[in-house]
Formats: sequence, structure tokens, C-alpha cells
Amino acid sequence: MRLGGKVAIITGSSRGIGAAIARGYAEEGCRVALTVVQKEAKARELAAEIGAQVVCRLDVRDRDQLRCAHEQTIAT
Repeated sequence: MRLGGKVAIITGSSRGIGAAIARGYAEEGCRVALTVVQKEAKARELAAEIGAQVVCRLDVRDRDQLRCAHEQTIAT
């Protein structure tokens, strides 16, 4: 539990490196928020697998979406 008490917002978490990072952080005790531009269903599957409570759409170029992801993460 090296990351216990920490929170991470993982971008591109529906597949590949993003999904692997999310799994690794969750295994280390980190509370993980998953974000995707597309493939939200895949991110929801991963969330169920690792116990993530936040899944949201996020294009990091969009300030409103960034704010929303941040607020959703803090609220949980």
C-alpha cells in the first residue's frame, strides 16, 4: 500500500498503458479516477475490476472537462 491515501486521475485509461497504470496504482492502494475521450464502456469495465469510483470523459485540451474531472474526483 505504498500509495494508500493518494488519488490519481489517469488519462487514457480504457486501454494500453493508461489501463496498466490504473491497475498498478489501484493495487498499491491509490484511489483512481479513470478518464477517457472514447471507449467509456471499456473504462467502466476496468473501474469495476479495480474498484474505481470515477469514470468520466476528458479531453485534456478542454478546460471545462478538466474542471469537471477534478470536481468529480474530489467529490468521491
